Amino acid sequence: MKKILALFTLAAVCLLSGCSYTAQISENDERLRVCAGTEYGDQYSMLGAWAAVYKGKYDIIEVPEELNIGNIVTPVGKDNFVVARRTDKGGEYGIYSLNGEYRTILLQRYTDNTENTASFIITCNEEYALYYTANINEYGAILLSDVELHLLKLDDLTDKRIRILDSDQFSGRAIICDNAVYFEQHISADGIDAYEGKYSKYAIIRYDIEKGELEKYCVNAGRPAIYKDKLTFLIGDGKLVSCVEPLFEPAEHGLDMDAFSLSPSGEMAYSYYKSSDDDYSGYDVMGYIKDGKPFDILAIGSAFGIGDIYFSDGCAVWSNFDGYYDANLQTLPMFYSEKLNSVVVVDYERAYYESFINGGKICFFGYDGDRMNRQLRRVLVLDTDKI
Repeated sequence: MKKILALFTLAAVCLLSGCSYTAQISENDERLRVCAGTEYGDQYSMLGAWAAVYKGKYDIIEVPEELNIGNIVTPVGKDNFVVARRTDKGGEYGIYSLNGEYRTILLQRYTDNTENTASFIITCNEEYALYYTANINEYGAILLSDVELHLLKLDDLTDKRIRILDSDQFSGRAIICDNAVYFEQHISADGIDAYEGKYSKYAIIRYDIEKGELEKYCVNAGRPAIYKDKLTFLIGDGKLVSCVEPLFEPAEHGLDMDAFSLSPSGEMAYSYYKSSDDDYSGYDVMGYIKDGKPFDILAIGSAFGIGDIYFSDGCAVWSNFDGYYDANLQTLPMFYSEKLNSVVVVDYERAYYESFINGGKICFFGYDGDRMNRQLRRVLVLDTDKI
């Protein structure tokens, strides 16, 4: 009876608000399957949310084949995205706009010299791209040699080298916040006294962009992130530190931060791995912080995981990654709506999708080809204010 009443209430809300979510779908509906048609056909399980089908309008942008875009790296400003594309020289980073333009070669992705050097963009904001360069071997693995951390100004492509690190000192975790770069560094070779706790061998290093100066910002600390546009990081055994209130403390809710992945967006969305009762398998859980507490939205089976979660404008999107098998993760585009408390499936076509929320728009980037040779061919764009 309660479930029937809840369905009736949701339907009434949709009618009053003029939205087009008229069809509820069950958890075993093929539209919720992660990889239908293969032996790894795990299903999404709804936790705190319903499931619905999106019947509203969206734009479809066709991407020219000659651009040969291999993946979206990160949003950068409204309607713009840093992308990695394949070229005759190996590859480059540039900016792709939703108006169809590709412009500004930011930097070459690979440079041939005595050892092959690759550039990896970590994050961007509207002013800067933060990246590092490292020597790689023929299999693409980073060699145990110097890693250079760089800051690239996007308007004039001025490049500043922030620091040279041994590759075992730099974890790749770094953010740009309040005109500074914060990155996690392994400090065993830095002469800093160790403290007790999970992060005793790490420190947060701060680089002042305006002054060009480095400082040890906090020892016994790691995993810098952004929560509501403010710096957040972990200390000790996983205590979260931020000036934002109310502050979410994962340990208070029985969550182990070692298995906890925070969203790269301003709001705090998350995913974490949870073992099943038999301890031989498990599943990934995705959710977001609501009133300082975790709100789990959905779970996905053990063969695949959830990553790159973005939460903004009352909506969340995520990308699936394959942790065990070289499979092409064919899914339908989907997102979570806080207003509807539903995971909403766009009944378009099955493909590999990367998903972002940027500037009031949900963007689903659809690829053709397998995971190793995939190519961006279309973008689905939904306005969050019309959901």
